[in-house]
Amino acid sequence: VLECMTEVASLTVSFLSIQAFRVNISGVMPNNIGMEVKHYRHDKACSLNVVYLIAGLSLFIVLLVHLSKMLPRGMCRRVVIHGQTSVAMAMAWSLMCVIRWELTRNIESFGSPNTVKARVITAAGTSLAAFAAIYSLDKLADADCTGESTDEALFTMISAIGILVGFSWEQAFEGAAVGVAYEVSPATSRSNTVLTKLGIALIVGLVCISPWRRYILQILIQLEDRRREVKDNTIRHEIEEEIREQEASEPEEHLNLDDDGFAQSSDVGESDTEDAAQTAILPQAASTALGPVPVARSESGGLDALVAAMN
Repeated sequence: VLECMTEVASLTVSFLSIQAFRVNISGVMPNNIGMEVKHYRHDKACSLNVVYLIAGLSLFIVLLVHLSKMLPRGMCRRVVIHGQTSVAMAMAWSLMCVIRWELTRNIESFGSPNTVKARVITAAGTSLAAFAAIYSLDKLADADCTGESTDEALFTMISAIGILVGFSWEQAFEGAAVGVAYEVSPATSRSNTVLTKLGIALIVGLVCISPWRRYILQILIQLEDRRREVKDNTIRHEIEEEIREQEASEPEEHLNLDDDGFAQSSDVGESDTEDAAQTAILPQAASTALGPVPVARSESGGLDALVAAMN
């Protein structure tokens, strides 16, 4: 639920923010779905400004990830995480915008980017660019030169780019649904196009929801459980290593029994013999049967609770 809340809020903030940036860069106000109806051709300087914006947003994501690591759990950290996801999605929207502008500027036969054919080409180009970007970011995250915070920032970018691919194809299918609705509805009753689009959406939902729940959702749940298990095992291993290092640095205390059955610590000097003799009185039989009795220390009593608290 928290992830859905974060993604919905970040999607809204990022989309509106990028529309404002587009107005300041190109001087053209897009419509409610981000399309430029009339003035859709822009020069190379506009595309370069968007590329600079993408680079700046990428650096800002890394800074926000480092900031979220330093903040304690609470409202401030939650706001920073929302900002981190919003900036990542804004970077993805910017990438889609510059792809659309470059296709319109360099391909004469592309025509208006608002047609169904242009939307499909844009979605395909966005998918190819997203594949190259995700492959490069994943290789960079696997490198030894990047730290934990940088890897988390790269994974945030990868997730945002994946969402961008989905929305680029959503715009293509939305244009196709509008075209089908106008063809099916009578020319004198264009208001029925809304009902036609609703019917198409219901049919697609009935066809796609069941395979999605059976295959895609199940695989996603399994991968998420496996990731959580690996994380818990890593934390458990780190805690056990820390306990072993502490035990190696601290000498074990033993209780040695004298002839009278009094317990004496092995690291106690002659001046403390009387104090040690008053601490424990054991029978002589225990001395012969058990020998030196080490002081036991619990290693894993609260380990599970500690792992759960760290998660």
